[in-house]
Amino acid sequence: MSDMSKDYKKNKNFKSQDRHSKYDNNTKQYESKSNYSQNKDGKVLGKRNRYEELNQQQWDKEDKYHGKEVKGDNEESKEGGFNSDSSEEIDLYKQDKKKGEVINVEFELVLPCETYYHTVRALLSQYLDGEEQEKLDLSGLADLVVSCISIGSVVASALELNPEDDPQYKHLNDEDFQKVVNKLNTQRDVYGFTTVLSLTRRKNQHKCFQQIIDYVTEKANKHCNDKQKDQLTTILNKKNAGILLNERLINLPFMELVPQLHSSLPEDIKFTKKQDDIEDPREFDYQYLLCITRYTIENEKRDGLKKQKTEGGNTKLYYKAEDELFSRHAEVSFSFKTIFRETMQDGQKKNIVGGGSGAPETHYKMIYLIKYSEYEKRLKEIANFF
Repeated sequence: MSDMSKDYKKNKNFKSQDRHSKYDNNTKQYESKSNYSQNKDGKVLGKRNRYEELNQQQWDKEDKYHGKEVKGDNEESKEGGFNSDSSEEIDLYKQDKKKGEVINVEFELVLPCETYYHTVRALLSQYLDGEEQEKLDLSGLADLVVSCISIGSVVASALELNPEDDPQYKHLNDEDFQKVVNKLNTQRDVYGFTTVLSLTRRKNQHKCFQQIIDYVTEKANKHCNDKQKDQLTTILNKKNAGILLNERLINLPFMELVPQLHSSLPEDIKFTKKQDDIEDPREFDYQYLLCITRYTIENEKRDGLKKQKTEGGNTKLYYKAEDELFSRHAEVSFSFKTIFRETMQDGQKKNIVGGGSGAPETHYKMIYLIKYSEYEKRLKEIANFF
């Protein structure tokens, strides 16, 4: 993996502070604003050690992920009208094979780290679509996500014991303690992540950023009116736009988890701007956020997705419920049918638009640009939106 620019890394002092506190001097400020991270006793749980009240959440083995049914190690996945070549994510999360049995999972929101690189990369495996997804520097994008340790959160399974509370590690210096943490992190299962990266300010430094901008511009030329195209082009060329990367399994609990994933981002950004090793804090004064997301339209009920009636009477199902809220208040928003790439018997690739004519659902990509100030404003509405 490539080295990450120091602009996205915290200073050495922070690693020491992170071991003993949640947000250093900003802890009280952050906790007072976090309305969604309280346990049954009313105690606010900090960002670094959020042992949420999520251990009773149930996971149905037959819940779908990315249009396929998640199965156990020795079971084949059922395909819904198309053959996706992005099959690596199917093997990430092992479900109990006993029909109808549910699994209790306890979650934490933890710092991004390189240990989660491969899972993050898999979660991004359908970020774009068509040939553009095949050409995307996916490794570079995943590297940026896990290297951006001061902004964003990873949804991961909880450890049995927080290493900060384990007496056997108290005597270790920060460097050795970090090695222990990295090793323990390999025991976690990762279910999602949310972060913001500097898209327009860093497009000339990272190939994946320019590829994403080219993708968005090309799709806008095909699916937007002239006014929207001009607006989008102006923003991506002349404004400071970040990219909101927000990927997770569809059956994660919304109310207990999603509000925290988003509400922590502004605090993370404020914190990062104050670090001594940031070349230019103005880099993080985002004017807009770009989001590439997806939804489906189908007649059958599907748990775990946000539902909205379309003009035709069918149900629009969002993979991330908050996208419906944010897109309503976006400066630019447009959708188009997802292009899947199927490998034929002769090795040639074939485009399957929307999932195929025989699929029970039609898949769509949605791209929207929202003002950062508007994004912050809508964070208060997330908890009551679903």
